[in-house]
Amino acid sequence: MQFASLRVAPGLELASGYIEYSPDALPATAEAMDKVGRGLLRQMRAAGTIAPPEDRDIQIRPHGPHRGDADLRGFVIEGQRSWRVRVVCHAFVSGTRLYFASAAFDEDRDDHLTLVRRFLESLKVPRRSSL
Repeated sequence: MQFASLRVAPGLELASGYIEYSPDALPATAEAMDKVGRGLLRQMRAAGTIAPPEDRDIQIRPHGPHRGDADLRGFVIEGQRSWRVRVVCHAFVSGTRLYFASAAFDEDRDDHLTLVRRFLESLKVPRRSSL
């Protein structure tokens, strides 16, 4: 796993990175995405990135084609870490990597919501090589 994390302010943390991954390990089923998403959270917890929500609070759903790129398979993880702190992670598989961008933020702060949206939208995933 390669990642970078940043504590922007109290209650606002950002992280992004990638994990070397089998390109065919994420079939487009809800069960597979749930399994992979929970595995990603466990790895993030072990690596010391953003403290993820408890397993019981996690919702994982498929991500639509990323900016119209049907080759990218992905999912969104959302959960509550505390009564005010929400965690969200967008993840995509491209080539042999699972790329992710995660944020923990105070839901009651509009400035946090704005920064998190900009951060998640800035995730650029390399297209799979056609070679």
